[in-house]
Amino acid sequence: MAKIPENLVLLPDNGSALVVDKQSQKIYLWASQQGVYQQRFGFSCSTGEAWGSKSRSGDKKTPEGVYFFTDEYEDKYLSPIYGKKAFPTDYPNYLDKRAGRNGSAIWIHGTNKQLKPMDSNGCIAMNNQDILAVADHIQLHQTPIIIAEKIRLQDQQTVEQLRSRVLAFIDQWKNALEGDDYHRYLSGYGPEYLPQIRWWEQWQTLKERAEKNGTPFALAVEDPGIYMEKDIFVVTFDLVLTALSFSETVEKKRFFIRKKGKGFAITGDPGETPAGVSQENPFPLLAAGSTLLGKTGPRFQVKTFVENWLEAWSSKDMAAYSACYSEGFFADGMDKTQWVDRKSRLAEKYSYISVTGRDFSIQENRRKWIVTFLQNYKASGFSARGIKKLVVVKEEGEWKISQESWKKR
Repeated sequence: MAKIPENLVLLPDNGSALVVDKQSQKIYLWASQQGVYQQRFGFSCSTGEAWGSKSRSGDKKTPEGVYFFTDEYEDKYLSPIYGKKAFPTDYPNYLDKRAGRNGSAIWIHGTNKQLKPMDSNGCIAMNNQDILAVADHIQLHQTPIIIAEKIRLQDQQTVEQLRSRVLAFIDQWKNALEGDDYHRYLSGYGPEYLPQIRWWEQWQTLKERAEKNGTPFALAVEDPGIYMEKDIFVVTFDLVLTALSFSETVEKKRFFIRKKGKGFAITGDPGETPAGVSQENPFPLLAAGSTLLGKTGPRFQVKTFVENWLEAWSSKDMAAYSACYSEGFFADGMDKTQWVDRKSRLAEKYSYISVTGRDFSIQENRRKWIVTFLQNYKASGFSARGIKKLVVVKEEGEWKISQESWKKR
């Protein structure tokens, strides 16, 4: 059975990772495609002059752990010591800072001089042609570089078993976040890290509103990656909040997780707010929930229903059109059957029909929604414009039109 680095517990599909073996002074690029791991490159590299893991500025050691790239520099912006390409890492990361480790400027870069083992001040140096070869596989903030004293290979089945356990733990965390017991939520965290939960009560309120609207929230973990060095797992994923067919990315999560007995415990949670989420709300989950409520609340649902009704009428889909009406519908002296029969005859008469609306007003009145808008009606050789008024109600979980009127304008 093929073996892979034990550090690569889970690579996202089409994802890559760099793995540095300080003992052999080698760097490898591994990639995943449809669940199959493949070593794409293996090159010589040079790490810090001093042996061991970096702990302070100037110790000439290369750190050990899981890091991510924060920037990319071409040779025209670099001094000759950095060669043709350079990628700064995020050392010191969250755990380094908490442990008191310091220093900075740990990069992976090329070199214009002869590459020698353990010949850097702490960076990982490569031959210029080699770093150019791996550069196309690096995505900033997403591609990890895992630096270890010694990289050990493990059979894929053993790695997959560990992967299943970590993913099950993340799923438990997600389920606790969807629930209403914050003690259960906190139980996923280690005693050395207490997450901020001032947002919990507001989150429960948002969920209750979504339930009341008939559009309950659901959380999903998407594109997870799991990387291990010693007893630390770094887990990355997109936390996505959904309701109906709408979704909002809450955070690009990056968990630091330790083994805890037979299970795991989150020891750090420095999430990244995704682009487009307002920084005015310091709690991204609340921001995403509020946005979804706006998209899935009754007013939005009613407007979407009316737009679908307009589309059904314009496309002469009389089955869909008829389904928009309540069995108790009555207008202009006609019940639902008479009304739909009349519209069906018009649909057969005209070769095309186009019905559009704008300037919508949607108001609630005693569990009914009054929708008024400017309607433009066009058919073969005929057009009309006026104010349409619909009374929309909810019956057995479905929106229906109970009354309809039109006034020429």
